[in-house]
Amino acid sequence: MKREAAPRRALRFNFIDALFLLIILAASALLVYILFFHNPENIDQKSYTDVEYKIELRMVREELKGKINIGDKVIDASKLYTIGEVTDVKYANAIYTGVNRQQGTLVYSEYPGFVNITVTIKAPADLSSGNYMINGVYKLSVGSYVSIRVPNFTGSGYCISIKEVTA
Repeated sequence: MKREAAPRRALRFNFIDALFLLIILAASALLVYILFFHNPENIDQKSYTDVEYKIELRMVREELKGKINIGDKVIDASKLYTIGEVTDVKYANAIYTGVNRQQGTLVYSEYPGFVNITVTIKAPADLSSGNYMINGVYKLSVGSYVSIRVPNFTGSGYCISIKEVTA
């Protein structure tokens, strides 16, 4: 029994082949554009500016006074983002606010053994989104609850002010 080879079919070029070839050509053209003609400096630059913001830490034990130093790098203790550098630290006696029920007035008195700390932090912020974004990742606004960590201290407080500074 003699076997004969099946007759050869001519190669056909159909719609799927044309689509596949078109995708390959488009991807190649895009790669050539990115490698040779694309200038990343033309991309919309974020509008960074330096900001100084203040965090008020209330009712901190007095023995922790002096643990925050000017020049310390500040890290957000919950998200672990670097959020600036300490430029100023101020201490004030902690004040307890009570109510005199007989007279219907507020009474203020010192709270012994505790201090309030106001930490001023400087950081670059992006304003292009309409919010202050520290280093492009950490959203900051007045009233935000911020947990800070410096080399010798960890604490939490509220942002009480933000201002833009020029060099």
